[in-house]
Amino acid sequence: MPQKSIEVAVLLADISGSTPLYERVGDAAAVLQIGECLDRLRSIADQEGGRFVRSRGDDVLCTFADPASALKAARGMLSSHSSGSLSIHAGGHFGQIIETHDDLFGDAVNLTARLAALATPGELLVSRSFFERLPEEGGRPFRLLDDVAFKGRNAPAEVYSLLEDDGTTRTKLMLPPSGQKLLVTLRYKDNSHHCNDRQIMSIGRAPECDLVIGQPWISRRHAVVTVRRGKVAIEDRSSSGTYVTIGNGRELFMHRESALLTGSGIISPAMRPSDAGAEIVHYEIIQSDRIWDVGKEDR
Repeated sequence: MPQKSIEVAVLLADISGSTPLYERVGDAAAVLQIGECLDRLRSIADQEGGRFVRSRGDDVLCTFADPASALKAARGMLSSHSSGSLSIHAGGHFGQIIETHDDLFGDAVNLTARLAALATPGELLVSRSFFERLPEEGGRPFRLLDDVAFKGRNAPAEVYSLLEDDGTTRTKLMLPPSGQKLLVTLRYKDNSHHCNDRQIMSIGRAPECDLVIGQPWISRRHAVVTVRRGKVAIEDRSSSGTYVTIGNGRELFMHRESALLTGSGIISPAMRPSDAGAEIVHYEIIQSDRIWDVGKEDR
């Protein structure tokens, strides 16, 4: 297989809102609308000099010679679906990739996918290498979120959020001052996933999520659990919501909102824990100085 190693700006744009669209208008009409949306994203990438690589499900992966071109494309993609039932969220990174005739491989691709998964609808998240290569004279309309530790990476990555004055809700990371170290364990079926301070664990149907629940009623990127300096938060990003039962038995229903987790309890995406077929994730929060490799799972 012919391949080459090059440095490029990688952009992954993903569609949000496809699951409720299928429910509302039916399969045939939803497939048509999503197909038109993907065509529009590919067209925008082409207009800005990008190379379309592939689509998997509801996303578009493209490369650009430089981050400035990728940023122009990303802003066009986000604004093209700023209203209506579908929206776009995206991730961008500049780094070395292995390129074949029809696909990309390497850490840069994986990090781009992680950034896109973390972004909220209407948001672009980029890495430091992407941000620093943007021309200063054109302005850098980003704000620094924080250092984020992603699964499978040894060092935290600086994450920047694109700022547009459109009222869009941006990714929020918990940043209260505290010296307390916490370890969060998520248990789903026979697997355990560990999350330390300054780390994020994503839950959803998409294969790039840290905790994958392969059920059609689970959104592709359903929720994220964030550990930040002594506090643990869960944020629902789904179309159907998330039920959270805290250790004292109090049940919360969340839809596109965040809540703090304490002690131990249950996370149940889309369904009440008591419903037949509910996919139950047990969580436990403990104080710990032990450092876990969140790129691995206990089986």
